[in-house]
Amino acid sequence: MSDLDLSTLDRPGTYRVKAAGATSPPFRIDTARRLFRQVYVQHRVFAGRAGFRAA
Repeated sequence: MSDLDLSTLDRPGTYRVKAAGATSPPFRIDTARRLFRQVYVQHRVFAGRAGFRAA
């Protein structure tokens, strides 16, 4: 196993890494807002049902 520097990837999209005859599962590169949007939405729904109000 080796470290892989993906810091130069600056275009959103779905990528795979190919090395030594193997291919990684696909992974997304995007803004944090887009990557974690679903988590944020689920949190808001849960908080609303639990009676918490947005600040």
